[in-house]
Amino acid sequence: MLRSSAFRALAAAGVALLLVAGGASAAVADQIIVDGDGVVPIAGPDGQAANIGAACTDTSRTFTVLLAARGNGGDQNRFADGAVVTVSFTSAEQGMTASMPDTTLTVDGDWHVDTQNRIGTDTIAVPVTLPAKTAAGQGKVNFAYSGAKTGSTTQKVEGNASVTVNWTAGVTCVSVTDTIAPVLTLPADLTAEATSAAGAVVTFEATATDETAPAEPLVTCQPRSGTTFPLGTTTVSCTAKDAAGNEGTGTFDVVVEDTTAPVVEDLPDVVREATGPTTVVAWASPTVTEAVTSGLVAACSPESGTGFEVGVTTVTCSATDAAGNTGSSTFTVEITDTTPPVITWTAGPVNGGHYVFGEAIPQPSCTAVDLVDGDVDCLVDGFSTVVGTHELTATAADSRGNVSTTEPGAYTYTVDPWTTRGFFQPVDMGGVLNTVKAGSTVPLKFEVFAGATELTNVTAVKSFTVKAIACSSASTLTDDIELVSTGSTVLRYDTTAGQFIQNWQTPKSGAGNCYRVTMLAADNVTTITADFKLK
Repeated sequence: MLRSSAFRALAAAGVALLLVAGGASAAVADQIIVDGDGVVPIAGPDGQAANIGAACTDTSRTFTVLLAARGNGGDQNRFADGAVVTVSFTSAEQGMTASMPDTTLTVDGDWHVDTQNRIGTDTIAVPVTLPAKTAAGQGKVNFAYSGAKTGSTTQKVEGNASVTVNWTAGVTCVSVTDTIAPVLTLPADLTAEATSAAGAVVTFEATATDETAPAEPLVTCQPRSGTTFPLGTTTVSCTAKDAAGNEGTGTFDVVVEDTTAPVVEDLPDVVREATGPTTVVAWASPTVTEAVTSGLVAACSPESGTGFEVGVTTVTCSATDAAGNTGSSTFTVEITDTTPPVITWTAGPVNGGHYVFGEAIPQPSCTAVDLVDGDVDCLVDGFSTVVGTHELTATAADSRGNVSTTEPGAYTYTVDPWTTRGFFQPVDMGGVLNTVKAGSTVPLKFEVFAGATELTNVTAVKSFTVKAIACSSASTLTDDIELVSTGSTVLRYDTTAGQFIQNWQTPKSGAGNCYRVTMLAADNVTTITADFKLK
């Protein structure tokens, strides 16, 4: 609202005035307070008469009062928060009149916080005109008000109010013809930041001066100070009129703009274990807070539901308002891979199976598949064709170092040795110490089997060895003596007898010495041993 003071020449001091609602309930109901000097701040809480000084004998006298809401009621007699209170001029004594440039007051949005003696921030500047008077006097100016009652959609807080105006004996106010309009002092163009889609509340001060009474005439502006100005440029037009009716005018612009970017909610960082070459990650759209543009939705890049590769990816979510201001926030999506490849055996010996030495054993192989890398190398260890039990192990690793190994002992197979029969007669077995003449030839007869199959090729025999032993203890071995098969002593297979024959020529000297003859089969495990004593 605007303000003006009384005639500078009269220098009348203004006094705050309380307009008291009529009826017995006025003492506990919200009311209206009026400042008689027309200048903020408004005095309160109790009002006094408006003492305007001397009246004019040759013209009317106009002065200004400010009206505002006052909290004075209990819980059931209060204006509602943000209520619009309608105020009207009803009558006046002594020929006085009042002009209402605005007929509504808006109660503060948090009106309920203070219950006693609170003065509202919204005001109405009401010009009151006293006609020409010679003698001193007084009279009342009457108003009525009505505003929404707290806690009700139909009931009102209503009442009548009046103010007493006092003046002294009249003086001459206009002695010459006044044709000069008041001079306005207006603010430069104003810029305000929008606080909502409706714009922004903008306050300003506009004053005027005049060479004749009143020296500071009332200034009225449209839109008025404290109004919510829309986005864009609004031209404010102001006028001031002196007692002679001369009117001064002026304008300025109020520019309401939106330069504040939307605020995009910060989402928490995301950590997920990989489910494949890419892992789908979804999230709820972040909340966007924006004072002016409603219904904004943030757009994220990459989008929610995108497949993310292993590693850390920064996601940026942004929103742009109608004015082109863009706000954003970021978070990270981290895809980890701690899962090793899955191994599958594709070929190899029968798990737990038995194979005779020399038998063809399937070469083992495996494949490995990783969630992220797909097919990876699979390595086999432990394969062998030698006699004994063997354990196969498969190992695979992905590009992030996750290693998969088959369980120990989970895959085994056995290579069985060959079997023999013999030595046959004339050699005695079973721990018997055979006695032979030194230099004689001993036929060593035997058979070799690979499983149920009898072997007939001399390659089935790897070697014959002769060791000198102590006759008193067959377990005590001395220096080896190699058996050299020459001439008739060459190893052969007798197809008629169905057996191998190795003729061993005993040493010609050394009667009384003992020897152990051992045949070692080509499987490097199977042997036949017999002990001999020379005589």
